[in-house]
Amino acid sequence: IILFVFDIQYNFSQAPSIEWQKCLGGPGGEIGYSIQQTNDDGYIIAGVSDGGTNGGDVSGHHGASDVWVIKLDFQGNIEWQKCLGGSDNDEARSVKQTADGGYIIGGSTYSNDGDVSIISSSDDFWVVKLDSVGSIQWEKRIDSGSGSTDYGYSIIQSSDEGYVIVGASFPQNADVLVAKLDFNGAIQWTRTLGGSNIEIGSDLVQTEDGGYLIACYGNLSSSGIIGSYGSSDGWLVKLDSLGNFIWQKCYGGSGGDSFYSIDKTIDGSFILSGNSKSNDGIVTGNQGDSDYWAVKIDSAGNVLWSNCFGSNYEERSWSVKHTIDNGFILIGQKNTSNPDTTSNYSDYYDYWVVKVDNNGVIQWEKSFGSSKKDIGRDIFQTSDGGYILTGSTLGADVDVIGNDGGQDIWLVKLLPESSNIEEIKSFYKKLVKVFDIMGIETNEKPNEVLFYQYSDGSVVKKMVIEK
Repeated sequence: IILFVFDIQYNFSQAPSIEWQKCLGGPGGEIGYSIQQTNDDGYIIAGVSDGGTNGGDVSGHHGASDVWVIKLDFQGNIEWQKCLGGSDNDEARSVKQTADGGYIIGGSTYSNDGDVSIISSSDDFWVVKLDSVGSIQWEKRIDSGSGSTDYGYSIIQSSDEGYVIVGASFPQNADVLVAKLDFNGAIQWTRTLGGSNIEIGSDLVQTEDGGYLIACYGNLSSSGIIGSYGSSDGWLVKLDSLGNFIWQKCYGGSGGDSFYSIDKTIDGSFILSGNSKSNDGIVTGNQGDSDYWAVKIDSAGNVLWSNCFGSNYEERSWSVKHTIDNGFILIGQKNTSNPDTTSNYSDYYDYWVVKVDNNGVIQWEKSFGSSKKDIGRDIFQTSDGGYILTGSTLGADVDVIGNDGGQDIWLVKLLPESSNIEEIKSFYKKLVKVFDIMGIETNEKPNEVLFYQYSDGSVVKKMVIEK
């Protein structure tokens, strides 16, 4: 049964206000692509610092553009920051805290010096493992070969303590590229997915059976992918734990449709987000041009609901996360005056945050920004029930204060939706499951190293000592 939710007569709830905001950057240009709350209630951000210049919050710059990683406390104060890379172009698109309290960074490099140990003639995947204070433990360059240009877009830690990164390889057009590393960064397998045209891998999650769901998009009909709808579709690929292909499904309509983000839901399903220009196929309710597009699916990839949010201008959702009330939060960018939003600050782009319930019905939405271009890239619900947002800004007015010059990372903390903080905290302390090093679910056992997964998606490795 497919439920399409497309009523555009929204009854909005009250959107949360800004608790605090910070601009992070220097004299060059900075973008925050990924953010997560850390175990100490602080935050980790990964992105890029461009321009090769130290100053402001940036120090230790290597060259043209660097991976920039910033650790902040719960109030947004910088605890440490690291520029990683070499003399050429390097960037991070994804960061996750790891079970040992450190961090895994996924992105790409074109450098052949500095922190980059392997020499190559092209852009390649670059994975960097940091300890808890930002020191490099190891780094790995992954080259798909034949002079291809490879960009890494998302990375996760797998249940066996290894890592999986997804992105795109451009030998001529583009294919989805997936690579699995072990705990120490050794490559265990790589997989290329796609047809004769362009396919991009944007995000991934691990499934209960130890496999992976890869969120992708591309020109699937011209690539000969079975089940495609139009010029560009959202594409979902299921792999097993060894990277073997299990199944694939296309989602969209006759227009241009893309998936940029995927997350697990509390009820065992999955939520995808991106943008859609369609108003047919499985897409209903598009209001013109490119809209936010959210699709909830079951574990077999069957559509539970599909919904668009937007206007007759351009909106593009870059990230979606599940929330503690079993709903979802989306962030991205919106362009110019939008009849489905409560405010608009510029003739460029603003952060646009949209909260929906478990059925895809909008609960509230709000734009944040300045009189110049502001693009929201990632969002994470915090342990107090609020939200932390990251992206970039060119502005220094309205909501934006403290721009260091040019383009900065703009960090925004929203107040909680609920005043029942203890109930929210108890949710985040809730244990979902325990599994062993092979990813097999088990009961808690004394004197054995096991992995504990909690409701916020975090995984902690620990051993209970029997006295």
